[in-house]
Amino acid sequence: MSQLNPRIEGVVYEIKRHLHNHERWFGKAAVPNGEIHVADEMMPGIAPFEIVSGDNDFGDWTQLLGSEDTPFDPLSTDYYSHRIQIHSTDSVKQFTLQFIIGERADFAEKIAAKNYSAAPYIPLSNSLDSGLIDIMEEPVPKNTKLWCRLGCEDSDAKKILLYLGIYEYRAPTI
Repeated sequence: MSQLNPRIEGVVYEIKRHLHNHERWFGKAAVPNGEIHVADEMMPGIAPFEIVSGDNDFGDWTQLLGSEDTPFDPLSTDYYSHRIQIHSTDSVKQFTLQFIIGERADFAEKIAAKNYSAAPYIPLSNSLDSGLIDIMEEPVPKNTKLWCRLGCEDSDAKKILLYLGIYEYRAPTI
């Protein structure tokens, strides 16, 4: 690749890095520690995160990654949220999930600037209703917190149980 324009070479490297990478999955930490540790590596017995809606509005923000939950790979420098796996729901109404990164103190500013991601989810039933949802987030530095909140139309205190998948990246070697 040394004959390519350096900018093109960087883009090709990013695509290659995305396609050939390890996806990591997380659930609710068995022993959480404030905003530092809220997620454990996916393995048998790990519970899903529980996200609860408000009254025909968004509910409270639920933290999905704490400041020490990444990097999972100690050589990683950054990560991005990639997918969520719905475990179950308690409604057949349409849900809207919002995702935001960073500190709580910055949420109002980020929301006003539309600096968050959102995804709809329409369950087929109101029980075990599995589904994968891709999340399009930009890469962020390791140790960056990730949060989610849930809205459900015409409903109060409806919930989704989910797992989180991320990609982590090591520093470029080109």
